[in-house]
Amino acid sequence: DALQFVEENDGNPYPKITAGDKKNNLDRIVGELYFLRGFAYYMNATLFCNPYVPGGANDARQIPLRTVRSSSYEEASNSKIGTTEEIWNQILSDFQKAYELLPERYVAGDMHPSYQAGRANKFGAAAMMCRTYFAMGNYEKAREYAGFVINNNGGDYDLSEDPIQAFNKSTLARGKEVIMYIPSYDQTFGRRNLHAACYSHLYLENPVPWVATHMDYSTLQRLGWMPNPKNDTTITVIARRDKRFRQLMAVREPANVPVTERLPGRYYETRVNLEWRTILANKSFRGPKVGYTNLPQIRLAEMYLTRSICSFKAGDKQGAANDLNIVRKRAWDENVAGVAYEASDSYATSANITEQMINDERLIEMFMEGDRIDYLRGLKVNV
Repeated sequence: DALQFVEENDGNPYPKITAGDKKNNLDRIVGELYFLRGFAYYMNATLFCNPYVPGGANDARQIPLRTVRSSSYEEASNSKIGTTEEIWNQILSDFQKAYELLPERYVAGDMHPSYQAGRANKFGAAAMMCRTYFAMGNYEKAREYAGFVINNNGGDYDLSEDPIQAFNKSTLARGKEVIMYIPSYDQTFGRRNLHAACYSHLYLENPVPWVATHMDYSTLQRLGWMPNPKNDTTITVIARRDKRFRQLMAVREPANVPVTERLPGRYYETRVNLEWRTILANKSFRGPKVGYTNLPQIRLAEMYLTRSICSFKAGDKQGAANDLNIVRKRAWDENVAGVAYEASDSYATSANITEQMINDERLIEMFMEGDRIDYLRGLKVNV
């Protein structure tokens, strides 16, 4: 409705406002509206539609495509059902307009104060352009927009902090890598992000007892985190030297461990019949106000890993290794490893980097953030 209202008034329904107010507030809000519509269609397309196939027919009709408001119930209930091609082109169009209209950052005094709280800006729109092009299999354009976010943000975003800093904010503050977040810190007007438990399977510092989602045993073995997860559940130095394991994951122990032998800092199963030690995410509710912890939606580490895999596919193995190393080094604990990252066997080079290395790094970095299926569909592999 709001977008149509602006369009029906030639893009300026408030002709008496100042040029600065139009740019900093009206155009910004219109940019946010395009972002929200693009984001809504992106979520619906990834949930309910066939994946986009580069060069394919993309003619499946699965969800409504409506860009103007309905004037009646009959009109609304007979909306056009868009093809896969049309839906994804609409997503690109909306994010492109958002990218053109949104500012790079909040400017105090010129913009409404609410805009500083986790909302979409030009870099958020660029990140969604990156995600959209990646989903469509256009890796060159995905690499371009990821590069814009990484290289042109003026120092607003970087990976200088420990991984936990993106997930432990119960104030207006954000972690340095967080490009966009859901602000839940306000105990008066905010809401507890209970849906975050869908990703972490931890509710207010406790495991949800009726689910058993965890890192797959074959994955744990491939990563080298456990030697033989159903027999030897020793957590190796490869896991312990990774700050993400220690800061953003939890160990869930089976229920049959005697109380006298239970270790501090571990979760012991009480209702699900798990027979082996498992690893699950512990990314939500990590702030001091627990249930009122902001929930990251777009992080810089994702952009580095997207650019890494896109560079690899383009034949730029050195570029792929450089980006992979930036993410890996941020998570490296030299005190546990006993060696600097650059001198370790984890250091990636153009000679040793593989697609599996990048994929596994993304699995660790984005574990239980709702990324996995979208990433695999973007790679056009069987899920």
